[in-house]
Amino acid sequence: MRKRASILILFASVILITSCKAYRNPKNLNPKYPIESPELEDEIPGLQNLLRGDKIKVAGKDLRMSYLLYSGVEQGNLSGELWKEGGKKLKEPKAIRIPLDQIDYIRVRRKSIGATLAWTLGLGVAATVGMTIVLADVYGQIGPDEN
Repeated sequence: MRKRASILILFASVILITSCKAYRNPKNLNPKYPIESPELEDEIPGLQNLLRGDKIKVAGKDLRMSYLLYSGVEQGNLSGELWKEGGKKLKEPKAIRIPLDQIDYIRVRRKSIGATLAWTLGLGVAATVGMTIVLADVYGQIGPDEN
């Protein structure tokens, strides 16, 4: 029983550590760093909030999804290293340029309080249900005595 509890705590810790990030609209970010390219606001809202090395999800107007490590914007093209396309992870990342006029929207992977709270609340509910099941199994009943 103690081993199961340790495994559950380890699993919960891993989930909480990895779940704190989500793909967010860069336009809604309030950066606490100097904006690298303020002139890009006119191209795609939020584009100026991206930093080199950010993991981004790019939705093309042709409905294709591409995941890249952001490198920058040059001559009307967004550039980066493509590591996942159309739901399939590539064996080797490859350099890519996407014309800004072919981009529908961009999302950037950043810390998300909403994702963290959702996982924490979900984990709390799951732990409560799990403990109820365990206690019902140990004591043979749930709820008040029928005396």
